[in-house]
Amino acid sequence: MKDEKRLLHDFSEGIEQAVSRVHELFYIELYYYALNIVHDKYEAENIVNEAFLQTWKQGKTFQSLHNLKLYLKKATENHAFNSLDRMKNEAVHRSNYEVFVETEIDPRPQIELKQIVLAQVYRQIEELPDQCRIVFKLAFLEGLSNEEIAHRLDISVKTVMNQKRIARDKLKKKLPPGLFTSAMVLCAQIAALQMLCERRPI
Repeated sequence: MKDEKRLLHDFSEGIEQAVSRVHELFYIELYYYALNIVHDKYEAENIVNEAFLQTWKQGKTFQSLHNLKLYLKKATENHAFNSLDRMKNEAVHRSNYEVFVETEIDPRPQIELKQIVLAQVYRQIEELPDQCRIVFKLAFLEGLSNEEIAHRLDISVKTVMNQKRIARDKLKKKLPPGLFTSAMVLCAQIAALQMLCERRPI
């Protein structure tokens, strides 16, 4: 009980070890909760990270870990349904964008369309602030977890989550409407391919 109160106090104060510990305790459950709503694993990860960041920044005091989990779950739910609304709007924009692309450059093969999208995305990634760019690449191109990135860069998990959020926000503003979601899907495919190659025996 004393350890729980200490953890809750340190979390409300934003102490890194406590934030990381709470993240470890609840992340998996909240991730699958969000995934059940949005059906997109990368969006679910972003949603949970946003919920943690929001809760941490508020500096609220919780009486028990159970209450903290319920609060995080509600925050995750709110972010998830907001994300669904945004994704629906992006789907409309993306459909319009794809029609535009096909009209302008048809009949290029689909692989060339992907290369064009990736080239545009890579240009915008390279224009991100240094730490944002590095964190984004490690997370979305190499598929590393928040903890792995924090360890590699010798920064806090909290900083990793914050930099990922900043990077996503900047890319959403710079990329054409609807293209951001397509870009994230392509990044996920690249990360999966890279991990598969790393695991394949020589």
